[in-house]
Amino acid sequence: MKRASFAVTTLAALFLAGCGGNNGGGAAGGGGGLPTAGPLTFVEAVLAPGGVAPSDPAAFVVVDPLNVQVGQIIKYQLATYSTTGVRTVLPVTEWRNSDETSAFGQIGTDSGLYEAGNVVTTTTEFIGTRYNGVDYFAAYQIKPAQASVQGQVVDSSTGQPIRGAAIEFYDASGVLIGTVRQPFQGNFRASLPLNAATFTINSDTLPTNYRRVFSFEGNGFRTGDPGCYASSPTFSLGNNSFGTVFVPKTSEPEPDLTGCG
Repeated sequence: MKRASFAVTTLAALFLAGCGGNNGGGAAGGGGGLPTAGPLTFVEAVLAPGGVAPSDPAAFVVVDPLNVQVGQIIKYQLATYSTTGVRTVLPVTEWRNSDETSAFGQIGTDSGLYEAGNVVTTTTEFIGTRYNGVDYFAAYQIKPAQASVQGQVVDSSTGQPIRGAAIEFYDASGVLIGTVRQPFQGNFRASLPLNAATFTINSDTLPTNYRRVFSFEGNGFRTGDPGCYASSPTFSLGNNSFGTVFVPKTSEPEPDLTGCG
């Protein structure tokens, strides 16, 4: 596997000039016969067991790049979505990694295949690429082997995922121990400690047309309110099902806050 390495100054230029992807918007034209990258274009991490990402949309699992576990093999893809949710993987020719020494893992510069090592990140790193003159990137972290948790944050009325909505998990002392963001499609996948006791949604990550309340397992809660956090399911090592969190739009009734003490 070829290793990507580039200077910090180059990284800054890549990620600060015309950023798109997970932390910014940007659209590129389809010049030269390349597919067009529309406004819904993101760097995504897909589970790639055995070094191969499933081609069947129903089989692949998008991983939150901030929740990659040690030893995990994933494939970074630049994906663009149509307004109807059709996902198209764009043909990227080069990937770049801010981890110049490959201390935390190695990225195939041409394939986007990333093999996480056995060292947990102490800072946030970045994977990036350029497509049709526009830069896209994703922040990532390597976490220890913990509970692997899957769930969704969705619109209460449509059932559609609310991309970017962040769930924050806390221990019994109220200390933040993990965060996961909802991808554009499918389930979120988080790597979390086993001592998660409560959770809430970060209010700042919800679009302005959504209420700052949510429902989980039939109870209503207020986002960001320590007195109104939801109880977290009990997790174990390996795969865990979290369930679905429902958030209403501002045009819809507010649920009864039955979960608030």
